Amino acid sequence: MMAHSGIYLSVVVPAYNRATILPETLRRFQEYLSAKPFSYEILVVLDGPTDHTREALEPMKSERILDRKVNRGKGYTVREGMLKALGRVRLFSDADKLNGHLPF
Repeated sequence: MMAHSGIYLSVVVPAYNRATILPETLRRFQEYLSAKPFSYEILVVLDGPTDHTREALEPMKSERILDRKVNRGKGYTVREGMLKALGRVRLFSDADKLNGHLPF
C-alpha cells in the first residue's frame, strides 16, 4: 500500500483548452478549500491543450500541474491525475463554468 503525504484531499482537474475559465475555477476551489480544516492539493492535468491554458496557469503557483503535450482524452487524463495525486481522498472536477456552485 502506498504511503500518503499527509494531504487529506486531492482535487484533480483535467484540462483541455480551458484558458478562459480555468483560472476562475481554480480561484474558487482555493477560496472554498482554504477555509476547511484539512490539508488539500489541487492537481491540474493538462491534456495537450492547443489554446493558452498553460499561460493562464502561470500566475497560479499553489496548484500542482501535470503538463502532457499530447491530447489523450478525458478518461486517460483523469486516471493519470488520480494515480499522481497525493491525497488520501481523491476526487475530480471538470473546469467548466460553475454557475455559482462548487461541484462538491
